[in-house]
Amino acid sequence: MRSRSSFLAVHRILAASVILAAANVPLPPASASAAACQSWGVQPPYIGTGRSELRGVAMLSACDAWAVGWYTVGTSTKTLVEHWNGTTWRVITSPSPGSTDSQLFGIAASSPRDAWAVGERRNGSSARTLIEHWNGHAWKVEPSPNEGSASTLNAVLAFSPIDAWTVGQRTIGASARTLIEHWNGHAWKVARSPNVRSQFNTLAGIDGTSPTDIWVVGRHAKVENATPDRTLIERWNGNDWKIVHSPNPSVQADSLLSVAATTRRDVWTVGSIIRDGLTKTLVEHWNGRVWKVTASPNVPIANNYLAGIAMTSGKNGWAVGSFFDGATTRMLVEHWNGHTWKIVPTPNPAPSSSLAGIAAPSPDRAWAVGYYGTVQAQPLALRCC
Repeated sequence: MRSRSSFLAVHRILAASVILAAANVPLPPASASAAACQSWGVQPPYIGTGRSELRGVAMLSACDAWAVGWYTVGTSTKTLVEHWNGTTWRVITSPSPGSTDSQLFGIAASSPRDAWAVGERRNGSSARTLIEHWNGHAWKVEPSPNEGSASTLNAVLAFSPIDAWTVGQRTIGASARTLIEHWNGHAWKVARSPNVRSQFNTLAGIDGTSPTDIWVVGRHAKVENATPDRTLIERWNGNDWKIVHSPNPSVQADSLLSVAATTRRDVWTVGSIIRDGLTKTLVEHWNGRVWKVTASPNVPIANNYLAGIAMTSGKNGWAVGSFFDGATTRMLVEHWNGHTWKIVPTPNPAPSSSLAGIAAPSPDRAWAVGYYGTVQAQPLALRCC
């Protein structure tokens, strides 16, 4: 069973290849060019003694945002939850129930008193699901189902205090299977979800327009790490989950990491493909009938991938990730203007930086999160406003 961190391993080697010093790298000053996504605001606090990353972000308003990830103390990782109050990021106490590791990969909020964060905990080698809830006063662990020898959760979606979903994967025997869980206001329960007839199936992203129209994305492979990955998309219609055909533009590898829906006829998903020996961005669009690949730019002669997407309408959206040019890893931000995806200039703190998630409650507000640095990576937040 692979956690989201290992699910991203094929991309994270881009950063691991950079052997540079990284401690306490000063960030560039804020720019007045909001359109270029260069407003840094106040950077998130760095805690722990080693690597620290933010993996997911959720925004309720310009003055109310959450970011989650993990930080390292010694050889163990602990959950990291930070809150933006419109002026500064502050670390909020969160449980770390795993004796060896506790990590958060996704977050969603339906109101200032209702937010969910998901990930995994470890009391040794096997991963178990980790779900934490914010009730307006404190983060608390909520019991969550585990099936098979290992389970992890990668993303979460919250409609109301009585309706939330989370997705990931579980190991049953020698196979990895999709894992979808639902919150009904009282308990988290496993929902039946389909799998492609492959040994490896995993889900990485979730979004929806209503409780009866939800999309999840990921990938599948006949044998993990041995055969080409293929895109996996499933849809909830209010009664059951069904696989929806999705394009695979590369014969080498295709995978999806994040999804964003604005209407039933306007849904986007991003990830990466491998073609001609290079990793390249992958963007696909649902027009109400079929999924189609949409052209997306890449930094030339570099490995590129997209890990997060946020759409405010059919004419405005953001996608984030990173690229590796053979020497260093840099954050990658792309913007949709209703016609084309274009790379947006961003300040990249040396010597390495990467973005994993983005949230945008309105066309003029967005936070993207990730990390900067290599050996001692620190939390990173990029604001567009």
